[in-house]
Amino acid sequence: MYRYELEVLEQYGIQTDNLIRGRGSWICDTGEELKILQEYTGSVQKLIWQKLIQERAEDGGVALTDLLLPNQEGELYSRDRAGTVYILRNWYRARECDTHAKQDIRKGTEVLARLHNTVQIPYQAQYAPPLLYDECCRHNRELRRAATYLRKKKSKNEFEETLYSRIDDMIRQGEEAVARMAEHASGYAVENGEMSVCHGDYTQHNVLFAGGQTVLTGFGRWNFDRTTADLYQFMRKILEKNDWNRQLGVHMVRWYSAIRPLDEMDITDLMLRLSYPWKSWKLVNYYMQSSKSIPPRKNMEKIHKILKQQDNWQYFINFLFSDLFFQ
Repeated sequence: MYRYELEVLEQYGIQTDNLIRGRGSWICDTGEELKILQEYTGSVQKLIWQKLIQERAEDGGVALTDLLLPNQEGELYSRDRAGTVYILRNWYRARECDTHAKQDIRKGTEVLARLHNTVQIPYQAQYAPPLLYDECCRHNRELRRAATYLRKKKSKNEFEETLYSRIDDMIRQGEEAVARMAEHASGYAVENGEMSVCHGDYTQHNVLFAGGQTVLTGFGRWNFDRTTADLYQFMRKILEKNDWNRQLGVHMVRWYSAIRPLDEMDITDLMLRLSYPWKSWKLVNYYMQSSKSIPPRKNMEKIHKILKQQDNWQYFINFLFSDLFFQ
């Protein structure tokens, strides 16, 4: 079988057959360093901006990155003989941020603040995501469609029975979150000048540690948004792993704001993002998009975890604002 990835690597002047298959990618060991090769379906212009963002993060001393690499023709992408487009990035022997290690979480939070302080490029509307309010309204419609589907389904398995018994609560939580967003819309409407470069996928999987250095990866979803969008995503991922630990959440906000100060409007935006039942919507969406014949065991584990964390999540949301401003 012909290995097209070897042909692509030759366009970068790399000759090796030491390749390890990753998730949708190939990790290449040149003997001196690691590179990662993967297929790409986005625009060339966004790649150019992505490389600039990564260079400014590295030059500004924020962190190392999985920097995009040009081929021997100076292009940021290459094609194999079948026409498939690939990109090549730096890679590292590193470990992911430990979601239970306070030192790792603090480093990841502080690096995010420095990234937001350091990296600036001209605003471009085509790289701004949908408005938070619009996105959550769409997700609420999807939850209601799922509820209708389950109500009409005559024969339900254990997972479907459990989900059906709780989906009205999920819808209520989603509608309450959207109502709060509508209430605060005039207070935190985003103008172009308030939009900053955001990583777009800032999770523990993209915050790595190699010796004493921090490495940021996964810049492919970079966009222009409120910087609290990145902070919210990192906080949600970490706090879900820590049962919505109230003290840890307050620490994360303070670690960030010690480097990039947050005002009351920022905290409000952060709270609104955290108040939407994202985990519930994600599970429902996965169920609706998947084959209904899949055994429900894994989904049962997920929904039990969501239900177990409900009280702590609600408690966290209700008291975050007072914890930050009145302690």
